[in-house]
Amino acid sequence: MSFLTINGVSSLDYGVRISGGGTYGSPDRDVEEVSIPGRNGTLLIDNGRFENIEVKYPAYIPDKFPEKMARFRAFMGTLTGFKRLEDTYHAEFFRLASFSKGLSPKTTPLNRGGEFDITFTCKPQRWLKEGENEVIPGEILYNPTLYPSKPKIRLYGKGTLTIGEYEMTVDPLYPNEYIDIDCDLMNASYGAVNFNNYISGQFPVLEPGDNEIEWTGDSLTIIPRWWTI
Repeated sequence: MSFLTINGVSSLDYGVRISGGGTYGSPDRDVEEVSIPGRNGTLLIDNGRFENIEVKYPAYIPDKFPEKMARFRAFMGTLTGFKRLEDTYHAEFFRLASFSKGLSPKTTPLNRGGEFDITFTCKPQRWLKEGENEVIPGEILYNPTLYPSKPKIRLYGKGTLTIGEYEMTVDPLYPNEYIDIDCDLMNASYGAVNFNNYISGQFPVLEPGDNEIEWTGDSLTIIPRWWTI
């Protein structure tokens, strides 16, 4: 019995089952076509990113449709912004999804059951659940995907962190026992307090394949945030 989970809530809680036929697509690359007078064809400018993607789940409620649909419709209406989305067809991944399309069911005779599409606007990444785990890396950390990831790193002590060609230094005057480095948000913090003024250099990226790691401080942990499309 296939189902999806949105914001931690299973569709089976509302009697909703799904098909995964609309979940295998990939996002568009953000590419601009530029026409140059006097030249045949167009010039392609790749902006180095992917667009959001629409993900559609054909869904159905086999029985007690009016009451189950009313509860499910009410729940989906409470969702705002991007929420975590998982399904049983791709159990090793999750997406960040926004629901805003509405629901338009078609019912069976006497409204016993009904079918409808659940359509999400999703961020382009399929995040690997494995990449949510905190690891204590050795000299090498292997990125199993084809895409560079922007990890979250906790550095204990002060010193210089080197990951591949990226280098970042924590100032010796930094006052706390550790500092959290969010390479996606480009933010250094301790709790809710920003400490970007105590770091210098580049926010590290974990490139596909082997990443050599050196930290001259005490120790470190990494949440790698692996992803693919």
